[in-house]
Amino acid sequence: MTMIKKTRQEIIEFGRNLINFFSDVRNTKFSHFLQRNIKVTQNVEAELVKISVVSKEFMTFENERIALCERFSQKDENLKPVIKDGQYVFGDRKAAFDKEFAKLKFANQTVISIQQAKQKEVQELLKEEIEVGFLSIEADALPGNLSIQQLEILDPLIIGG
Repeated sequence: MTMIKKTRQEIIEFGRNLINFFSDVRNTKFSHFLQRNIKVTQNVEAELVKISVVSKEFMTFENERIALCERFSQKDENLKPVIKDGQYVFGDRKAAFDKEFAKLKFANQTVISIQQAKQKEVQELLKEEIEVGFLSIEADALPGNLSIQQLEILDPLIIGG
């Protein structure tokens, strides 16, 4: 077992690198080593997912916001909302949309504040350093066909060599 101290974000990225850079490995023992370590990183990520779960009330607010956007946005020839660069296009209906959206935000300010607090907490937790135990591997147990990049990723977990 190797203890590694990194931010939660770095640990999650480490797990994603294990998945992305070793997906073609066909060595059973080495795959088991990878799978166990990926699970460690997924557990770290799962803790954050639990915190960041969006409430039913916020989803209702979000659905109402989208309905407002679609109601006030410009429409294309198929009567679908016009979206440019990921944003609804309102044109001369922007002021009317802003007025209705302000009412919606006011009515849901507590729900919005709770969601924003969750997002802030998750961002802070991502930056926080934690110490996590990973399964280590002997250098001579590594498959012989690993690239330099793959070895760099595994370096903190390799013993000896």
